[in-house]
Amino acid sequence: MLRHDLKWSRVVSVLGMRQAGKTTLLRQVADSYLTLDDPEVAAAFDKGDWTALETQRIPLAIDEAQLRPALFPEIKIRADQLPKPGRYILTGSVRFLSKKQIRESLTGRTSILELLPLTLAEAHSRPQGELIRIALEKSPHDVLRLLKREAWCSTNQAEAFLESGGMPGVCFRRDPTIRRRAWSAHLDTVLSRDLQLLVATRVSLPTLRDLFSELARTQGEPVNQAALARRAGVSAPTLKQLLRGFEGLFLIRAHGKTYYCEDPGLATYAAGGLNVLSSRANLLRLCFFELHAQLRYQFDPGSRMTEFRTRGGAHAPFVIEVPGKGRLGIGVDPGPVSTDKTLRSLTTLAKARPGTRVLAIHQGQEAYLSPRAGTPCIPWTWIF
Repeated sequence: MLRHDLKWSRVVSVLGMRQAGKTTLLRQVADSYLTLDDPEVAAAFDKGDWTALETQRIPLAIDEAQLRPALFPEIKIRADQLPKPGRYILTGSVRFLSKKQIRESLTGRTSILELLPLTLAEAHSRPQGELIRIALEKSPHDVLRLLKREAWCSTNQAEAFLESGGMPGVCFRRDPTIRRRAWSAHLDTVLSRDLQLLVATRVSLPTLRDLFSELARTQGEPVNQAALARRAGVSAPTLKQLLRGFEGLFLIRAHGKTYYCEDPGLATYAAGGLNVLSSRANLLRLCFFELHAQLRYQFDPGSRMTEFRTRGGAHAPFVIEVPGKGRLGIGVDPGPVSTDKTLRSLTTLAKARPGTRVLAIHQGQEAYLSPRAGTPCIPWTWIF
């Protein structure tokens, strides 16, 4: 996608959490590379010396661009003076386009790509799964047949992924003690330094870490912000600011009435370990991470994923909408089969939104079509 966007966009912005692999990607694609973590580069920009923007070979990649907001108007000037595709690649470990000055500088001049942590398939050097595409395009019988044919993941591999996550600088460390130290350092960096780029807060680092840990433990559950603010010891307005800041740092993503963490391994560390979380919580966050990655990398940017809830108790945790392809509702059960409650929720969704295809995921080993509605019910290890 990055090479494709360089063919038509003057500036390409690659965003994603720290340690997601942005720098490695840039070094593979860009002809020149600068990072604002380099004191010499930062000092030159602070002095108003923008010579490098003109003299370096293109595409020129500038890593951690958000650290110098004054850079963006300079990029705008040069992109307008010579509107040639593929001039600059900017990366950020915060959503710098949420800042008004930066957004106004880059509007109409940049494409935006998000780089996620490695998926389970990428961590095992396998092609990404196509559950969404198959479920939207094929008949229920063919869904079972094709997903079974492509299935490769074991329970142990999926659980190991929840433990290690997909941050390339961390997930391949075999020593869990080293991984925990790396995650701790990561949180300290983003919460004590990067957060200030988005939210001017005096909330202490221990409180910020406790708040993130609470979000990691409650992924998939509806968030009561008033109760969360009380537990965190902050005001409701402050909590809203912090949640927006955590989203801007790629620590969490809002999903309906809940939040999910960006990296499964970091979330497991923050939550206090895999055993602290329920089987349902672990299954939901695996599903969210995988489905979000498939949607982000395989489909139009206008595609989206939400949840479905009714006052009567019907709930489908994932509803995927792909322009031109349709809508897919997914139910999730931690038990060995898909329950009647989940299947009824999917039926309610299909009636409320005609044309919606449905799929149920369970933690058992067998795949089948539900007797009443013919809904494909698949093992959780088939989603990857």
